Amino acid sequence: MEPGMLREVAAQIAGHFRDFIETDFKRGQAPSRRILLQDESGFRCGMRLKPYDKLDRDIWNLLQ
Repeated sequence: MEPGMLREVAAQIAGHFRDFIETDFKRGQAPSRRILLQDESGFRCGMRLKPYDKLDRDIWNLLQ
C-alpha cells in the first residue's frame, strides 16, 4: 500500500470517529431517571435509606 493511500484511509477513519463523537455524545438533555419503590403490581421493592443514618452509611460503605 502506498504511503499516500494509507494516509487517506487513516484520515477517513479519523473523520468517521470525529463525526461519531460530535453527534452521539451531545445530547440535548440528560435522560430522565427515577427510582421506583414499587413495581407495576404494587410490590414494595425498595425504600429510602436517608431517614436511617447508620443504615445509609453502612450500605454506602458496602457499595464502595
